[in-house]
Amino acid sequence: MYSEAIETDPIVEIVIAVVIMAITVMVGGYVQKVTHFLYPIDFITILACLTVPVQLCIDYNWPLDLGLYIPWDMWWNIPALVGYFVGYIVSGRTKYVMIRTFTGQKISTAQAYVFYEEGEHTYLQEQKNRELLKRLLFGIKHEVAGGKSDTSSYDLDLEADWTDIVKYPLFPEFNRKMIYADTVEKYEVDTDGRMKEYITFISRASGSMVSRTDLIRDFRALENANKQIIDYQNKIFRLQQSYNTRLTKYLSQVLMSFVSVQPGAHLFRTVKQMMAKKEEEDKKNAEVVSNGKND
Repeated sequence: MYSEAIETDPIVEIVIAVVIMAITVMVGGYVQKVTHFLYPIDFITILACLTVPVQLCIDYNWPLDLGLYIPWDMWWNIPALVGYFVGYIVSGRTKYVMIRTFTGQKISTAQAYVFYEEGEHTYLQEQKNRELLKRLLFGIKHEVAGGKSDTSSYDLDLEADWTDIVKYPLFPEFNRKMIYADTVEKYEVDTDGRMKEYITFISRASGSMVSRTDLIRDFRALENANKQIIDYQNKIFRLQQSYNTRLTKYLSQVLMSFVSVQPGAHLFRTVKQMMAKKEEEDKKNAEVVSNGKND
């Protein structure tokens, strides 16, 4: 039999509705923080929404008369669901990071990723109920690792440092902070036949090398790389010349210890003169390289 609402003062009904909304706002925010979902499509929210059609079936004895009775008027579900979704979307809003990648086929993709930290580890929550169930029921988490594309460093840095601005006709300007990455790769972890576990590696693009992303977004990338190459070549040349000079000096000291006390000690003076001549030539070569760099 359909449950009729208890006749009460309208003010009391409004107060009850506000209390229900306040409670469900906290519930919705808590569920969102636990699930780390951007939208209310997790299985907990779906089950909560299914209570409405279930109550309708029970109240109207459809498709079978089960003889059940719910001491809760169906219309109270309206403030309950409104409060739940407000808490889910506003109160418990999960932060996300936008990451843009390039495929090399004139296609760039910007996607939202939800990361959360537990202890010293960072994890990714994929927006799929299967992955959510694996995390909540079995403790299987999707770990994230990363580094910069120009170094062997594996320090994970998920701070958005680029601003992406898009303006379409008839729409306001979209301004979003994001990360530029060369690759976002997902790998399956060997778990000896258990449920599948994954780890995602994010290779951030860096301006200190000519990555694919730098070539697309910075027309001066090759020029900067060429300047770095010239600097490195000059450093190598100076190190080589310094090494030759020190080697000659050490050789002359060895010869001095053996020859200066013997007849024909003038050999040491000859080696010393050769060393001085070599230093002069090295200075001239260094000046030529420095002048070429300035030009």
